[in-house]
Amino acid sequence: MTGMALNHGVRELCLISLPAMRSLDVWNGDNAKILFQLAKLGAYAKVLLGFLHDCTCANSKIPLNKTEPLYIIELGAGSGKFSFFILQAIKELPEVFEFPAEKVVYVMTDFTWNNLKFWNDHESFRPYLDCGQLDIAIFDAVHDETIRLHHSNVVIGRSTLKNPICVIANYLFDTLCHDIFQIEAGQLKEGLISVGSRNLFETDALDPEIIKRFDNHFTYRVINENYYAESEPEDSCHLRRILRWYRDFFGDASDEASILLPIGALRALRRLTSFSCGRALVLSGDKGNNNHEQFRGLNDPHVAVHGSFSVMVNYHAIGLYCTSRSGFVLHDPQEEASLKVSVLVFTNQEDAVLATFQPSTMGHQSSPFYDLGRVQIHNWVGSDVERLSAARSLAFPNLCRAFSDSITSFGPNDFFVVQKSMKDDTERPTLKAIVALLKLSNWDPDVFYKFRDPILQQVSACTIKLRNDLCRNLPQLWRQHFMLDKNKDVAFEA
Repeated sequence: MTGMALNHGVRELCLISLPAMRSLDVWNGDNAKILFQLAKLGAYAKVLLGFLHDCTCANSKIPLNKTEPLYIIELGAGSGKFSFFILQAIKELPEVFEFPAEKVVYVMTDFTWNNLKFWNDHESFRPYLDCGQLDIAIFDAVHDETIRLHHSNVVIGRSTLKNPICVIANYLFDTLCHDIFQIEAGQLKEGLISVGSRNLFETDALDPEIIKRFDNHFTYRVINENYYAESEPEDSCHLRRILRWYRDFFGDASDEASILLPIGALRALRRLTSFSCGRALVLSGDKGNNNHEQFRGLNDPHVAVHGSFSVMVNYHAIGLYCTSRSGFVLHDPQEEASLKVSVLVFTNQEDAVLATFQPSTMGHQSSPFYDLGRVQIHNWVGSDVERLSAARSLAFPNLCRAFSDSITSFGPNDFFVVQKSMKDDTERPTLKAIVALLKLSNWDPDVFYKFRDPILQQVSACTIKLRNDLCRNLPQLWRQHFMLDKNKDVAFEA
């Protein structure tokens, strides 16, 4: 190995974010813009509402207690801009809520006090903080066993919540610990990483700039499926199933695969779901993969360096974990996407025999899911696991419909492509087209600011009707403005 060795044979690829990564300046890239659009379009809020509808139905798998709070915990809330849009979307839902809106408490968390102070002082959050619909907390998803809310002083811990916990985790799982595996010639292998510097000598091994000179080397050794028996006793049976699934699926002599298992994310999910006795809704968006076919081949993992570290999230493995724990997963199947979104539902209900659903629940007989409710699935192999997950999802039709309508049919990735194409590929987009895009964006202030020049150039000469269409919605646009970039004066432009 060339360069200076910092450690040898580390089992986990630890990608804990440095405090600098959580600074407010990192939320300006294209991925962050897609993420914000996810909230602005109301996608998460609609999925959450669908889940609550299903939980308030008769014979619900996860019934709600309307006298107790329902907590929505956002992990790594960063700048708070995403939280602001979610809070606005939730505020508009009380009329159709089947759960008391005043019992819904949104909790923004991060592991640095600087961010909490920023949220606490931000004028956009003041109304929500004052009425108790918003609280903030320091929480390290990797190590902390409880969440103490800053304003209410409520402590959320193991089995303390009467209602299911709702978790939002965006661009977090890619920075937590991962384990590396390969399947070669039918054998399961673990990957060990040795990290060094490309320089022959480093005067300060703790210098943050050293990450730009990292030189990673990987070695692999044969293991068995009981790899986690001692280190993860609470989840060892689920993790054994996951490793066995990959070994069996890629077990042919001619097959090879490279797997990143997001063990840090799974530990966080185990801890968070324990707060509500194993019942939870998890919404997560990140860079990653949910199609196991993309794991074929023997490749060392790519570690992205951007002030910290991150890798691609294996949402397929997270889905296997959720299904093993009697839950189900919904993945956005779009593969050409910067942001992958998945929804996990943990029911904490073992179902040795799947319930039988009426045809009206499952759709037309030609539907591929029509017979799922009538099938018993016993094997933890191949597509059987996907069918088991899909069968369980039939008990949550409103959630599934909201996910399909808000994320898979036309989601934030699609909107970003349309917006970017109109901006970059069109020399001068028409005002009529810009207004249509603003309507599609739910009058997003960032979209308005991006197209401010062609708007100003054309608004004086456009028809009265088109000008009225634009001006009528400027108050809504301003209400949705979240002050973050002081150089972006939306009020002046509007």
